Amino acid sequence: MAFECEICEYFNEDYIFDNETGDEFPLFSCDKWHNDELNSDCECPYFKKYKPIKYVERDTKCDKCQKLNDCISNGNVLRTTIGEDTREHYIVGIGVRCEHGLSE
Repeated sequence: MAFECEICEYFNEDYIFDNETGDEFPLFSCDKWHNDELNSDCECPYFKKYKPIKYVERDTKCDKCQKLNDCISNGNVLRTTIGEDTREHYIVGIGVRCEHGLSE
């Protein structure tokens, strides 16, 4: 991928989930359908520089709960961690009533 692509307004990074391995893999694309630039160092005619918004990691209410390990083992929470997080994050599961007074 050309260096400029990462700081371009039209650059997209998505993830593909592999069911066999259980891992997510990045998928890069260009909103201007100029995807051949992603694999080379040549200049792109659509390049438009922008400053990306810095990701801020935030804890959920479940992350701070003392009973989180119990909820994980009982399957009462959903893992919401994304690629840029440095810690695991969880929220109350769909249709699950939190017994510890938390609600999302």
